Amino acid sequence: MNMVSTLREKFNNSNKVLFLLKAVFSVLTIYFALRVIYVSTSALLGYTNPSGDPQQSLLFWMLLSLGLSNTVEVIDMFLAGKKKYFGLLVVSTIFTLGVAMFILFI
Repeated sequence: MNMVSTLREKFNNSNKVLFLLKAVFSVLTIYFALRVIYVSTSALLGYTNPSGDPQQSLLFWMLLSLGLSNTVEVIDMFLAGKKKYFGLLVVSTIFTLGVAMFILFI
């Protein structure tokens, strides 16, 4: 199976609003992760910070969007009655959001 058919199957089998929210938060997570990588490599190569965004701010937004994406997944699993990996996903979601809040208040 290729990725498009897998996404199409997940879209057909899930709540459309939750699928859309998860997709938006996943895209935001990837965007902020790429920004973190770009700023980090620029700093390692000796360039100044070209984005003007502090590194902690980018890390916070990346972890927050990842935590929100996981939260949407937990809600979807709860509504669908899926039990497999539910507890692990809840623990990892709480941990991710906790780290995001820790970075925010440093």
